[in-house]
Amino acid sequence: MELLNVKKCGYYWKVLNIHNSEVNQTSSNEVLLRASRNTIDLVDKELKSGNLVFIPLRISSSEVGAEDLFIATPQTTLTTLKNIALREISNLMDRNIFGVSVIDSMDYINSAMDLMNNGIFITEDNREDKYLEIIEASQSNMEPEPLKEGASFEEERQYMDELSKHKIAQHNLATLEKYLNALDKLSKIKFVDNLLNTYKAKVSECESEDKIIETIKEYQNALDRYFYNPEG
Repeated sequence: MELLNVKKCGYYWKVLNIHNSEVNQTSSNEVLLRASRNTIDLVDKELKSGNLVFIPLRISSSEVGAEDLFIATPQTTLTTLKNIALREISNLMDRNIFGVSVIDSMDYINSAMDLMNNGIFITEDNREDKYLEIIEASQSNMEPEPLKEGASFEEERQYMDELSKHKIAQHNLATLEKYLNALDKLSKIKFVDNLLNTYKAKVSECESEDKIIETIKEYQNALDRYFYNPEG
């Protein structure tokens, strides 16, 4: 299901974008409104043309109809181009958020909690040290040799202690791998979101058509460089 992503603007809602219901993230000052299929198609056409679409704050039914729309045509080509570019960026941001997997998010949270439960608290400042600490612990806490027949109580206790440390160290190493895999996926999505937000602000500040075109090329090249050469 597609919804209208709107923001309050005086006595009207201003339509920012068409929002897929699978993506539930919106800014705190934005709202999602239900609309008929015809309304969605009409809004999509107008936004692609660079026009502005407004909806009264109060409508007579539970979903927005075509009769509720107020279309405003920008007075200048600059404004039209700017609106088109801003919508394109908003669409890219929505598609980027599609990459947020619930499983990846849960893996990240659960593995972080698991490590904290074992006394390992990873922060932005100490993460490299903690990674090394976990790896070194997995290498130094080797699995003990099996107990010999007739082992003493002290030998049994030492064996159980070493075995416990070994299992915890290996468990932490496996948990760290899951944590880093999930963090890597989420970090890529966050990076792209930040990048697009930066260029969204740049487009809003453009004062000429040439500058808008230049800015569009900039963010397209930035995305190409990241996706095809993320380390470069």
